[in-house]
Amino acid sequence: MAGSIFRLTEVQEVDGLWTIRLLLCKQEENDLMKLYEHMTKKKESTINLLALGTALSVSGKFDQAERFFRRTLRELSTEDYSNLAESYQGLAVLSAEKGDYEISLGWNQKALELLEQKLSPDHSDIGFIYNNIGIIYWQTDQLEKALESLEKALNIFQKVDDEDSSHRVAACYTNMALIWKRLKKYEEALNYLYAALALNEKFLPSDHSSLAESHNNIGTVYRCLGDLDLALEHYNRSLSISLRSLPSEHRNIAIIYYNMAIIYETANDLNLALSYFEKASNIFSKALPADHPQQIGSDSGVQRVKSKLNKN
Repeated sequence: MAGSIFRLTEVQEVDGLWTIRLLLCKQEENDLMKLYEHMTKKKESTINLLALGTALSVSGKFDQAERFFRRTLRELSTEDYSNLAESYQGLAVLSAEKGDYEISLGWNQKALELLEQKLSPDHSDIGFIYNNIGIIYWQTDQLEKALESLEKALNIFQKVDDEDSSHRVAACYTNMALIWKRLKKYEEALNYLYAALALNEKFLPSDHSSLAESHNNIGTVYRCLGDLDLALEHYNRSLSISLRSLPSEHRNIAIIYYNMAIIYETANDLNLALSYFEKASNIFSKALPADHPQQIGSDSGVQRVKSKLNKN
């Protein structure tokens, strides 16, 4: 939402390149309702509807999350433009999670139009939305438009020289790298990814999840280049950082397991490939619906490798 940068996720086996967007852990619905009831007593219901909507979205409870976000739209006044924009962006993220990219683009455009009326054109919140619009264009293969939106975001973030803006610049570099990867311009992709890694290493602690993200992305580009050893080296770095900074059943750890499984399958180390596909599948099953592409991808990997092992 406002103040957040939502990074790309890629679930197809051919790409296998996923990035971290949100760092909230899964919550059981009754815990969320207890939290909501507690915070409502403090008369902070609007803020907490947004927070609960975000938590439900990350947990894969998309229908419930949508109800929270739509409720905020009904309750907010037109003068509360900041929370209105957050609600629009929350609905944009939900729509993208469900694969409704045109609807997601529409919500992002509503947020952008609202903030452009209220804020200066170089405000970071406008940069965030350009970043997210770029992601939607990436997901719909409108790559020129994606780069254009991300460059607008980058230009905004580069005008401020502080730690926060450096992290935002790194995120833009990452997203632009993924577009170059899609275009099979792997050297360009690596240049942007190493630039993002350098910024993150400068300002972030050594166990920060953004460093894990950078290594994961670099590993996948090396895999595309056929350098499995370097790919696995960066995946292992990503996993080591993630296990220190995230819960052991965090969805982003499953992403790394999946990518490592692809490496081992490509190298015909089928037992290790099966082990990592199963680890990924087990984590995804606790956070996602059965028909989510990430769950389907890992389950397909399990079945595919089992079939190969049975033929040996």
